[in-house]
Amino acid sequence: GRVHGKYEKIIIFEPDNKCYSRIQKNMPNDKRIQVIPKGVWDREDALSFVASGDAASHIAEEGVAGAETISVVSIDKCDECRNASFIKMDLEGAEQKALRGAEHTIKRNMPKLAICIYHSDEDMLKIIDYIHNLVPEYKLYVRHHSTAAIETVVYAIR
Repeated sequence: GRVHGKYEKIIIFEPDNKCYSRIQKNMPNDKRIQVIPKGVWDREDALSFVASGDAASHIAEEGVAGAETISVVSIDKCDECRNASFIKMDLEGAEQKALRGAEHTIKRNMPKLAICIYHSDEDMLKIIDYIHNLVPEYKLYVRHHSTAAIETVVYAIR
């Protein structure tokens, strides 16, 4: 990978069973990498989820046809994430909730962040503002990585 094996641990959250199975099947044999079959949110809960087996899987309103129930957890309450030094999120619109669930980890560790903000106009403004208010020392950079209207990411670096 791009980090050339220089990491202590990688924690991957994947609530979509098809994606989870694909990750497990293709993951290198490295005990430092752990896949948790849950989503991330601002608290521990069970939520409706549309599992499409790809990057379009997302949290849904209750009662949506084809939705299943998944477990979600906050990063702050996840022992495996206690020493997080880098957090990357592309959560199909759930980033605001997940960031709220990582508030203490972000304030304590000041990890590098790569957070997708393209899912709504509100995300573009609120996520950037939220990160800045959590850690004013962060330098924030917005980059667009696609020719389409997707893949806009805010990076926060200390």
